[in-house]
Amino acid sequence: MSSRSSADQASKAFNVCISMLNQIMETPPVPPAPTSYMTVPAPSLNGESAPANPAFNPNGLPGQEVHIAKVQNTITAMEEQNMTSDPRFQSLTELKERIQNGNPIPTEPPAPAPGTPSSSTDKEKEGEKENDNKEKKGMDPRLINQFKAQLAAFRHARNNSNIPAHLLTDATAQLPIKKPANGIPMPFEVPGEVNGEKIPYDLAKLHQMMMIKSNKLAQAHPPPSSIDWNTIAKERELRISGRIVSRIKELSELPYEIPPHVRTRAEIELRGLRLINVQAAVRRVVLHALTTSTTVDQSLNAFAYRRVKKHSLQDGARTSPSQSPLGIPPTDDPSEQGLP
Repeated sequence: MSSRSSADQASKAFNVCISMLNQIMETPPVPPAPTSYMTVPAPSLNGESAPANPAFNPNGLPGQEVHIAKVQNTITAMEEQNMTSDPRFQSLTELKERIQNGNPIPTEPPAPAPGTPSSSTDKEKEGEKENDNKEKKGMDPRLINQFKAQLAAFRHARNNSNIPAHLLTDATAQLPIKKPANGIPMPFEVPGEVNGEKIPYDLAKLHQMMMIKSNKLAQAHPPPSSIDWNTIAKERELRISGRIVSRIKELSELPYEIPPHVRTRAEIELRGLRLINVQAAVRRVVLHALTTSTTVDQSLNAFAYRRVKKHSLQDGARTSPSQSPLGIPPTDDPSEQGLP
């Protein structure tokens, strides 16, 4: 809070100095009085304003030297508060040099630092102005005039009076329709119709646009990798191959002191693991040969050439005598016998 208050005070003092220097450049200085020179008090950082008449000098100093002394006092106060890194300190130093050299003074003070509160307020004001300009530009004057004409026509109709012709024309005028922001094509007139009937949209063009939009959305939002079955299958194969490699390494590093039957089982497992890749390659070759060299898919589909037996009512009648010794009453309804 202390640093912020000191920055506000320095800003106020800076603005006071700039206003006084502008008044000096506009009004010619009064010649110095013959009285003795006195020390000029430093302007406080509380934002005390300068006298209304810049030519008024009760201490008898020239106007230029008075303001040079005030600028110097402000610079000294900022140095005491360790504000030498502030851009306003450099601006005051440049102003002092310009006054001493007789160079022109800029009419507007430099922009404050980006971290100061004044800069944030200026940005907020600029944003509000831009929003106001956008709102003003967004209102179509033709639409406003038509709305006013409709209100006036409504007043005439409410009072049971005749609506003027020009007012009725303005209220019912057809204004050009703006293109929608979502990119949907505009309605079009059918050239063959007499009354100029309108179809809402060109369905072919609308379908094409929606397909392009859906493709863009699909590309922008790909499915997560955990749902992709190809990725899951590859990860599973990598895990299996890693386990096989680790098991082969364990079996190949077995000590020689193990019993013979354990060594035999380990040797069988080791040779079987080393032949896994060869077996998979043979399966792929055989499967490719079955699918390309013959048109019979019996080897791939076991039910392709198998006769499926269909049950009939005669089959149910033949089973009824065999059910009587078991105490099951015969029935004529095949659905009650469990037949399809």
